[in-house]
Amino acid sequence: MAESESYLERCLVRHCSPTLANIKPGSLFTCPSDNTISLAAEIRALNSVLNIKGIHLRLLNISSGRALVYVYRPKMLHDYIKKEEICEFLCSSGYDCRDIKSVLSSLQRKIAAEGVPHEIGLFLGYPLEDVKGFIENKGRNYLCRGCWKVYCDKCKAQRMFNEIKLCRQLYLNEFEDGRSVADLAVYAG
Repeated sequence: MAESESYLERCLVRHCSPTLANIKPGSLFTCPSDNTISLAAEIRALNSVLNIKGIHLRLLNISSGRALVYVYRPKMLHDYIKKEEICEFLCSSGYDCRDIKSVLSSLQRKIAAEGVPHEIGLFLGYPLEDVKGFIENKGRNYLCRGCWKVYCDKCKAQRMFNEIKLCRQLYLNEFEDGRSVADLAVYAG
């Protein structure tokens, strides 16, 4: 395996283990990208292995030598963003919510035009109330913080933070012991 593939896989395990484990609909990470063609080829190779397990990688943006990669479970993401209140919020924020492809294309256009929008939290499975709270409070006045800033259900969020932390540590340990990303990815049809 090439060093860059190993680096990309390490990024997947470190930043996306909750998505690999089928706990969250999506995860996001940045990585260096001096060679867009090579990175795109690595993403295609990982997709050829992970799509079978219901996981997709999508290159959202490249800027200043950094690539923004979104890892997601289409079915889980679809079910989440099709909830009436989330769909309404995304539509009111300028997203085309007809299907996953359309909503992700909308996200990609927003990132290219404006940078990473606050509603990206919805693509990561954050509660709508926390995303709205973050926007309304400009990132201040939160109850607690972990993977995101919490504005509503502190106890539920802390349980999720603990689950994510445990998942990440278990996956990193397994990866260090030689298990591949494909081995670690949980199948979800």
